[in-house]
Formats: sequence, C-alpha cells, structure tokens
Amino acid sequence: MTNVRVNINGQFNVNNPFSAFNSENVTIDRTLASTDAPRNWSSFCTDIDKTLEEVTKVKASYKIFGPINIICYIGSLIAVFWYFRNQVTQFTPLSSTMGLYIAGALFAVSVSIVFVTNKRVNAGMAKLEVVCQNHSGNGSRYVLCNEHAGLRSTRYFVTVMNYDTEGQQQEQVAVGTFPSSVPASSSSTYAVPQPSAPSTNPYLQAAPAPAPAPTTGNSIFDQLSK
Repeated sequence: MTNVRVNINGQFNVNNPFSAFNSENVTIDRTLASTDAPRNWSSFCTDIDKTLEEVTKVKASYKIFGPINIICYIGSLIAVFWYFRNQVTQFTPLSSTMGLYIAGALFAVSVSIVFVTNKRVNAGMAKLEVVCQNHSGNGSRYVLCNEHAGLRSTRYFVTVMNYDTEGQQQEQVAVGTFPSSVPASSSSTYAVPQPSAPSTNPYLQAAPAPAPAPTTGNSIFDQLSK
C-alpha cells in the first residue's frame, strides 16, 4: 500500500489579496510515480481539474475584489480614528457620528467580500470532495485534506492511497514482453520421447520359469525294486 500527498497548485489566500495576482490556474499536481498512481489516476485528474475551474474563476474575480477589500478595511480604520479624534477635540456630534457610520459601512463591505469569497471556495472544494469519493474504490482511495498555512489561510491537498500496487505491476508485465523461458512461437522442435529402460525393481520382474521335473528313472525306489 502507498500513501502519497498530492498538492493543488494555484491556490490563493483570501486574507492576502495579492496572492491572487498570478496567472496560474488552480489545478492538481499530476506528478506521481507510476508505482504510486492508481489505475484511474488520469481520469481522476481530468475530473478534478474540471471541478477546480470554478475555484479558478473565484481567484480571477478576487483580483478585483481583493484590493477593494483592503481599501475598505483601511478606510474603516481611518474612519474609526476620525471618530475618536472628534470625541477628543469636541467636534460637533454630527461629524463624530458620521465617522462612525462610515467606519461601519466600510468594515461591513470588507467582511462581506471575505465571506462571499470563502463561501465560493468552500463550495468548489465540496464538489472536489465528491469527485474524490466517486473515484475511490477498486484498490484505491482519494481523500481531500486541508491544513493551515498561516494568516488563517487554508491550503487543500489530496491524499492518494493505492492498495493495488501488486496487481498493477502484474498488469504491466502482462502487457509487456514475455519472459525468455516461454517459447516465442509454437514452431519449437521437441525431442521424440524414447522408451524407458526396463525397471530394476525385483517385484516387477517376470516370474522365473518352473524348474523341470526330475526323471523317474533316477528315483531311489526304482533302484531298490531292481
């Protein structure tokens, strides 16, 4: 049994909008040793990449909404600072309240962008998990996993478990060349079988011929009768 981690390339961090500024699509890493790859590895990668196209679209849209998120977050901090400054300098209550409203609105926009983006990414990964479950079986299993990569970022990867490595090697031998000990064709010349030597087992030998009976002329009773 083999247990291999397969990374998903092109992922981005929602909390770092600049991580989306690259042209790499979100795809699975197809680099896997032939001894570790299950029989349906090629079809699995094709279905995974097709599912990850939705995550790639989310990444492309976040190139626009990511900077807006930063601007709204920084603007909310400035509005909060303005609010407290007005409280200290005793500006009119209207100016102070306006700064608080602006801070709340900008912060709400920033949180909404992060929430919606995370929801779309999670929806794509949920479909990815379904693909893993559908392709599991016949000696192999695919499991979608995740880990924290800093700044509250979640990085996804796939664990590939192949239980049928021996069967796969036998299949490769079956479609390859024949071993040298196997005749290449049916035209090989075979030796004519020779008759076997007579058995030396005394129990299997023919019974000896009976000894000839003695002649009656040499009997002792005949000599005494003379």
